[in-house]
Amino acid sequence: MAHSRSISITSKPNAFTQVLLDGRNIASGVDAITVTMRVGQSINVELNIPVIDITEIQHAGARVYVSPASRAALEALGWTPPAEHPAASKDNRQ
Repeated sequence: MAHSRSISITSKPNAFTQVLLDGRNIASGVDAITVTMRVGQSINVELNIPVIDITEIQHAGARVYVSPASRAALEALGWTPPAEHPAASKDNRQ
């Protein structure tokens, strides 16, 4: 079940789009936005946050990279990275 959040989406010609989720701008971590509005129902906002989808890994030592922008957007939605596997940054990827 999705949690209710405060969201503000602002887009102007020749300007960057701003996506404020509970007051935090997560636009750099969002790839696409779908808004569904139906009479008598709550507005539904779907955020596409690019994360590498790996179906199968053949190497036990593989590292999954989540970009800082995607990580910030996911954290704004309540995600906590596993403590035993801190998210890699561009500087420490191998």
